[in-house]
Amino acid sequence: MSKLPEVFIWLGEMVASCIMGSAIGFTYRHLNRGFAYSYTFVHACILTVVICAVIARIVVSASEVSGGNAALAFALVGMLGLIRFRTVVKDTREFTYLFLAIATGLAIGSRSIAFGVAGCSIALFLLFSLGKYNVGMTDSAAFRVKIKSKSDQNERINNIISALSRDSELVYVKKNADGACSYCFDLVSDTRQGAEEKIFRSFAGDLFEDISVTRLRRSRPTASERDDD
Repeated sequence: MSKLPEVFIWLGEMVASCIMGSAIGFTYRHLNRGFAYSYTFVHACILTVVICAVIARIVVSASEVSGGNAALAFALVGMLGLIRFRTVVKDTREFTYLFLAIATGLAIGSRSIAFGVAGCSIALFLLFSLGKYNVGMTDSAAFRVKIKSKSDQNERINNIISALSRDSELVYVKKNADGACSYCFDLVSDTRQGAEEKIFRSFAGDLFEDISVTRLRRSRPTASERDDD
């Protein structure tokens, strides 16, 4: 009978972990507006909170038996060393969601359910507020422009790109045996609305065979996005 209250406490921690993990996953799903969305990351957020709570509970129980509070502190901090990122994170906010899930799980599993729930709720409120009011967003827009020309038009294309953008970077140039050339630029434009049409009009003419314009989610693409080409 003496173990019954402890079981109820553990069940309460598991319920709180599931609820807060689901809240973190729902926030990620609601705020994600790009192509980097992954439903498996939602599952990861939920399970991370639960798993961290279970591990923290084990460490707490072991610490109570040994009577070492210092060991508990080092063990909880050492759990963060288990994290290894083997894939490219396309949205930097994914780190925020993951660390929030870890911190929430540690707090709940360490019998600080109120602090874990309150801290997680405040963080999620901040994420919703930042997303709603577009805090930090600039008026500029980034594009990837691919151009195919019948001959080498490097100087002319560079002049057009310079006139269209406040900043640009050449990604690659490919020259074919028949003399045709393919160019790829990343550029940042101060114009958000109508920028694509302006780029297409600037390259209108018989010298250019094919033009494609893709809006980028960042002012600078990552190395993985460059490798896609």
